[in-house]
Amino acid sequence: MAKPLPFELERPPMGQFVRLLTGITCDELKPCVDEGIRTSRRLGEVLRSRGLVSREQLSEVFRHGAQWVAQAAYGEFAPEGLPYPAFFSLCMPAYNEAENIVDTLDAACAILPEFVRDYEVIVVNDGSADQTGDLLREYHEKEPRVRVVTHEKNQGYGAAVTSGLRAARGDLVSFMDSDGQFSLLDLPRLLVRMKDNDVVVGYRCQRADPWPRRLNAWSWGRLVWTLLGVDVRDLDCAFKIFRRPVIDALKMTSTGACINAQIMAQCVRGGLRIAETPVFHYPRNHGAATGANLKVILRAFRELPRIRRECRAESAQAFRERALGLDSTTSVGRVSSFETSSQPHDAWDLEAPGTDNPLTICMLAACPFPANHGTPGSIREMAEAISERGHDVQMVTYHMGENIAVDGPTINRIPALTRESSVVVGPTIRRPLYDLQMVFKTLKVIREKNCNVIHAHGYEAALVAWVCRALTGIPVVYSAHNTMADELPTYRFIRPKWLARLFGRFLDSIVPRLSDVCIPHSENSRKFLYEKGLAARTEPVVHHGIDVAAIAGGDAASIRRQYGIKEDPVVLYAGVLDQFQRLDLLLEAMVVVLKKKPTARLLVVLTIPNEKQEAELRAKAHELGISDRLIVTEPQLLDAIPDYLQACDVAVVPRPGAPGFPIKVMNYMSANKPTVLFSSSASSGFVHRQNAMLVDSDTGEAFGEAILEVLDDDELRHRIADNGHQFVLEHFDRRQTAAKVCRAYVRTLKQAGKLPKIKQRTRSKQKVS
Repeated sequence: MAKPLPFELERPPMGQFVRLLTGITCDELKPCVDEGIRTSRRLGEVLRSRGLVSREQLSEVFRHGAQWVAQAAYGEFAPEGLPYPAFFSLCMPAYNEAENIVDTLDAACAILPEFVRDYEVIVVNDGSADQTGDLLREYHEKEPRVRVVTHEKNQGYGAAVTSGLRAARGDLVSFMDSDGQFSLLDLPRLLVRMKDNDVVVGYRCQRADPWPRRLNAWSWGRLVWTLLGVDVRDLDCAFKIFRRPVIDALKMTSTGACINAQIMAQCVRGGLRIAETPVFHYPRNHGAATGANLKVILRAFRELPRIRRECRAESAQAFRERALGLDSTTSVGRVSSFETSSQPHDAWDLEAPGTDNPLTICMLAACPFPANHGTPGSIREMAEAISERGHDVQMVTYHMGENIAVDGPTINRIPALTRESSVVVGPTIRRPLYDLQMVFKTLKVIREKNCNVIHAHGYEAALVAWVCRALTGIPVVYSAHNTMADELPTYRFIRPKWLARLFGRFLDSIVPRLSDVCIPHSENSRKFLYEKGLAARTEPVVHHGIDVAAIAGGDAASIRRQYGIKEDPVVLYAGVLDQFQRLDLLLEAMVVVLKKKPTARLLVVLTIPNEKQEAELRAKAHELGISDRLIVTEPQLLDAIPDYLQACDVAVVPRPGAPGFPIKVMNYMSANKPTVLFSSSASSGFVHRQNAMLVDSDTGEAFGEAILEVLDDDELRHRIADNGHQFVLEHFDRRQTAAKVCRAYVRTLKQAGKLPKIKQRTRSKQKVS
């Protein structure tokens, strides 16, 4: 096989294929090219009208063009390459397209065999008054894979799209307009995204429409976003691909231009995996477009309120279960699997093509960094693993952090303008100053290091990245670690709570939209982004990763001797004491546990000191009469955590409704300890009584009963521990996380047209500037 060509390269001009395959000279070709540019006609049509080529020759030109694209795309589809192993259905609505339809079908029948294993083309003749119907019948007779669906009367664009999709039989189903304004040579751009998505939507990167139509399309898109929550770059782009079950699950009642809005609203609300990719758009050669017709517009405005009511009436979960083939009796929070989640665990190749070209990543951590807890810990693991893949990771962060080694990334700190030096979780009055300093520091790093992409972790970092993108044009990838509406009130920084909640909702609505691409780090985060209408720019779920080997092992005996625990059952919590962690529920749970196991101990392993919150914790324990069974450690270094984990019998996460996949859970599972948490915090992959103990009711009493059940049942305890450890090994190794994030970088840069071609660099050790 010939050496694969970079997929991001432009394909050769059609004129080059024409000259090589037909023998036309440059002198004959040039005036045809000029006429095509002058009249906005396609080159093939001009050549055929001048008698220089035949339809058969043009089909051969299309076939060779498709072969070139297939070769260029080989790296993206390795090791099999193209054709894609699926039965592909292409649906095309047609209304009075007699002058376009034959050319469109010729191109489809020449191109599709190079891209897909098997195919069919379904053309819906929507009551055409010209010769469209006769031409379609003739075409079907010579090419049976072109099927015709006929509407005796014109029923509208939506009705034609619906008839085509319902008639389709393929594993993958696509629809595209029949007027020749799209090229199937762009199909691999969509197919490559089907590996890990349910729906792929094209957007016209160079829209060949007059500005009034572009303005109308933009206004319509904003209206649909407002009413239905669908936020895509090009809602009505007629080049989309769906998996078969999605088509079967769709309810399509629109007969007009609202059909795209209705389809995408269901996909977004159902939490399907949706990706966008650019496609080329060409001028219409013949016939008249009906999209700007006043009758069509008025019908769309009449249909939109009805579609909004229908979407609200149907359960989003019911649609998701139909679209993904899930068992409707399965409890979403209680039993979930990676095979039916938004990210199949085997969908990523750790050495995937395209992730080995070294990039310079400007990674923003608007927090003390590094630190031995939650988000800063996950950022460190991710940054080190990305650096291990050969990329240059430039961290921009606050002036302070813990004394933890960071191997690989370069740490760029803001100047220390205040005396604050200790690590604090949550907002402080000084953080706006730090974030402003980060803007200037980030711009300096971008200028000096020639960064390719900005990766922002969290809301404050996203705001910093947005400013820097506006000034530099560098794409921004946003890591969605949390939401603010539920978390901000718990810090008690903004009073009263309703004001903090209101401000949190405002941030939730605005900040994720400031990036080019969003990476959800849990199923809950992905659902949140989809609910905000950001499905099209949301990547598949990328769970946080850790160095599993570093957590396994530990000296349990030394910890039990140190605290005089002996053989007592130990329930462990490791992390910070902030209110949002809901240690009050854990203390209430221990009251339940101690009634049946009076010798049990609650071991709270601190990672960050907080005297006020520790005092509140001890006061609550005293109030409940369990202070003698509570052990609160001194703040521990990361290296000491494995010893404490080995000393416990059960590890717990008492926070209900957690939006992410806590690092502490991964640590618990890596240490081979059974984990108890609330179902409302269970991200995709947790299976009740298999790899975790999930608690249905968000109460301390229910939490305590679950802890007791695990302590009393040796077989259950060992099963959860062993399966949890295997689960982490398979899905949360930080190398997997790095591979997925790097793929997101590459796709983001490709979409922005900024993927660099640079030479291999050597990895650097930690530097601080």
